[in-house]
Amino acid sequence: MKAATRTKTDERSGRGLTIARRTDLFVIIDGDRPLDGGARHSLDDVDVVSFGRGVGAATRQGLGKQTQLSVRLQNDHVSKAHAALRRVSGGWVLVDEGSKNGTFLNNRRITGSVPARAGDIIQVGNVFCAIRTSAVAEDVKAPSDLVGAAEIDAASFSGCPTLVPFLATRMARLRMVVATREPVVIVGETGTGKEILARAIHAASGRPGRFVPVNCAELSPTLVEGQMFGYVRGAYSGAGGGDPGYVMAANGGTLFLDEILELPMVAQAKLLRVIQEGEVVPLGRSRSNAVDVRFLAATQRHLRTVVDAGDFRSDLQARLEYFVAEVPPLRERREDMGLLVATILRRRGADESQCLTLFPTTVVRMLTYSWPQNIRQLDKGLGRALQFCRAGVLDEGALFQDGEGDNESKPADEMLSEADQKKRADLLALLERHEGNVSAAARELKKHKATVYGELDRLDINPKQFRPRRAR
Repeated sequence: MKAATRTKTDERSGRGLTIARRTDLFVIIDGDRPLDGGARHSLDDVDVVSFGRGVGAATRQGLGKQTQLSVRLQNDHVSKAHAALRRVSGGWVLVDEGSKNGTFLNNRRITGSVPARAGDIIQVGNVFCAIRTSAVAEDVKAPSDLVGAAEIDAASFSGCPTLVPFLATRMARLRMVVATREPVVIVGETGTGKEILARAIHAASGRPGRFVPVNCAELSPTLVEGQMFGYVRGAYSGAGGGDPGYVMAANGGTLFLDEILELPMVAQAKLLRVIQEGEVVPLGRSRSNAVDVRFLAATQRHLRTVVDAGDFRSDLQARLEYFVAEVPPLRERREDMGLLVATILRRRGADESQCLTLFPTTVVRMLTYSWPQNIRQLDKGLGRALQFCRAGVLDEGALFQDGEGDNESKPADEMLSEADQKKRADLLALLERHEGNVSAAARELKKHKATVYGELDRLDINPKQFRPRRAR
């Protein structure tokens, strides 16, 4: 039976948005070939997936009334006919095909056939895969298959390469506003790559001026106006020969305001005028200077949550949030782990001649760890592992320090990180309170409904189970 694409209509700011549901198989990482990155294959029209050793390719073919996806893995630990995923009513089952080295589901070796849920980790040889159902905007088409760095780069925004459809959709929408001078707010936890994304936006914008990063948390509360908007000689006690300020330094280019929520109220008012009027008045002068600046801001929390608390100007929020780019934490995009590992290792000088290897136990830790400092933490860990590797093996003790990632021994049904377990419990309680109404849950969370649907899919939560029987 073919998988039908289901759609839901979402509304935000009076606009209709159709959300499509798609299911993909991710080849997350090959522990014997960590520089290869990952791959993604749509399962929406697939009935059987076969895994076996081969040249590293995937083909689709009709078998009677069924469609089979054959995934060939270039890994010596994979048998010629190793395992299969078969579509059944309500989901998938994983079958070991008599492999030499075994097939594992959530770090446990299987015999016969077992149900495979979205988010489960499937290990074939030393290759790790997962099924994921995603909620994506239907008007942004994602390719059925992405294999290899060239295809992934072509389908991704340079500041945030990804295999995950919901994130790729966000980046595709961001790409539409890159060439404008409209402000963009980047939201994400620490270490998720907000400044990297901001630099990519500037590079893609074609603006001739500089990219000027400013950490608002480091601005002096008493000198912030002069630091941001400039000052002339004698503007205040101790003012030397004057300074043009960060805004003027970014004239013709991009001003990146990291930790924008730390910007003092007095500077917020003046920044609003700069954005509205395109001019800046340095301290000590009455005349304004015209400026052409593109503003990018980064924050760990949505501006509206702080506006509601009275700690940020609502009019400045309205000006800055022409477009909001939300970057998820690493624990919510573990399907990108192989892609990120390959990118980081290559940037740090690794190449195929080193024949690098990750042991299966190391990969399991990587895929189940919560990574509280996100990509920054992964980057540092891989840097240490590369420095201390022997005979090409990336050192697990260097990658993880001080007990990091010590959750690989969890039972098969508890492979979620601690943070995801808490998030799942919170969502279950929220849906129970709202009787399965996802729109109401999204309003309480102050999140887009599509974002909430994506979280429900990722954490394997069906909102229908909470709805009154008459509404099912």
